[in-house]
Amino acid sequence: NPSRGQILAQLQALEDRAKKNGSAIGIISALPVSIEVVTEWARGLEDKGIQTVPASALMGKTDG
Repeated sequence: NPSRGQILAQLQALEDRAKKNGSAIGIISALPVSIEVVTEWARGLEDKGIQTVPASALMGKTDG
């Protein structure tokens, strides 16, 4: 099972990609620790200017 720290590191990398590219898609397991960490992480996204959307909202999106 992934640790809380490992999950947070990957979520930070996802944020970095989203800021660099304008969007990013992340996939996470449905393990209890994953759900807990993602729920807490998502609460702070608005303050960072990031929003979560369904992956379907990004389908067909191209960079640039």
